[in-house]
Amino acid sequence: MIDSLIGRVETVDRFVALGRTTRVVGLVVEATGVDVALGELCRVRPRHGAASVLAEVVGFHERGVLLMPLGALEGLHPGSLVEPLGRSLGADVGPELLGRVLNALG
Repeated sequence: MIDSLIGRVETVDRFVALGRTTRVVGLVVEATGVDVALGELCRVRPRHGAASVLAEVVGFHERGVLLMPLGALEGLHPGSLVEPLGRSLGADVGPELLGRVLNALG
């Protein structure tokens, strides 16, 4: 019985502190309430069913975090949720990659 309970606890999603967008200037999205490092990826989730977009942390200032989106900003508005993903952008490399063509996201 204990083993099944431990197994159930291990499958529970981890606690994630979400931030919110505060403004967009050009292609830079400003967000507050997220504890992230430079180069970390975040998922920005607009309301009303619009597709989420990945964004990379590119800077900080006294008001918050600066994100550079890696896709279209359609549906984004002040207050959109920002979820830190805890990893940076990268691609595994090896012999399987030889002769392949990659886009900017790998």
